[in-house]
Amino acid sequence: MHSKVIGALELKSSDCIVLESIKRSLAPDNTVTPRDMFIRDVFERAKDSCIYKLEVEVEGDLAHALKRSSSTVNEVLLIIKSILRAYEELER
Repeated sequence: MHSKVIGALELKSSDCIVLESIKRSLAPDNTVTPRDMFIRDVFERAKDSCIYKLEVEVEGDLAHALKRSSSTVNEVLLIIKSILRAYEELER
C-alpha cells in the first residue's frame, strides 16, 4: 500500500547562532535526496529566540517509508548532537 510518512523535528533556542550552525551543517545533505524522499526546513527568528523546523517526507509502502524516515531523523539527531558537543567544548 502506498503511504507517505513525515518525520519532523522542531528546535527552539535563545542561542540563534547554534541553530543557524545546525541548519548550515544539514544544508548540503538536503539538496540531493532519493526520489522518494523530500526534506524541507524553515528557520524562524522571534523576538527572544529562534526556531528551526525540519521535515523528512518519504513515500512508498508503509514499512519502507517508516524505516527511511525514522533512519533519516535519527541521522539528523546524531549530527545535531555532535554540533552541540562541539559548542560545549568551545565554551569550556
